[in-house]
Amino acid sequence: ALHDVVDDLRSLCFLGEYQLEAAWAQRIAESDDPVAELERFPFAGNYRRLHAMEREAVERLAGAGGRSARAAFVGSGPLPLTAFLLAGEGVRVDNLDRDAAALALSREVAGALGVTGLGFVQVDAGGDDVVDLVGYGLVILAALVGRTPGEKAEVIAHVADAMAPGALLLVRSARGLRTLLYPAVDPSALAGLEVLGTVHPTGEVINSVIVARTPLKER
Repeated sequence: ALHDVVDDLRSLCFLGEYQLEAAWAQRIAESDDPVAELERFPFAGNYRRLHAMEREAVERLAGAGGRSARAAFVGSGPLPLTAFLLAGEGVRVDNLDRDAAALALSREVAGALGVTGLGFVQVDAGGDDVVDLVGYGLVILAALVGRTPGEKAEVIAHVADAMAPGALLLVRSARGLRTLLYPAVDPSALAGLEVLGTVHPTGEVINSVIVARTPLKER
């Protein structure tokens, strides 16, 4: 069935992307010139364009409320370029991932590149772990968190419940043929959140971006 083929394709994509990031994280961390080695990473430019698209979306849709001194990157992986870019803009970023090996690699890369203002926390934010996201004005949910729309919905609900009232949640989604690689976020998964808008990419960027806000009232 087509459904099974798509699930298998996404699983291969997720595994391939993780292995690619892990391999390059190792290369960068061990390089005599980590900055130059990062520039050789095939998707470095793609991540910069995605980050610029996300930053513009947050500023346009949330205005002054989109500026946050602290952010959490859920599902940060072994090469969290988004966190590095945010840290370079003066934002304190905590990288959250359930994979200890990924966190160890990302910590090594950050050290090699001289990126400061980062934290690394091992937690399964989409599972049964208790996660506290109250201290963050912005929470970013990585594209590889949740391999199906159902899993994504569960993670979004778990994460949103752990956030402060009025905080921003940035969710990476997909549309069209891009959903062969990443599952789209079903609108029902954002129930209870104020969806400020969705931005779809042009060019080489794959992920769409949904910007939402948790209710201002206490849950």
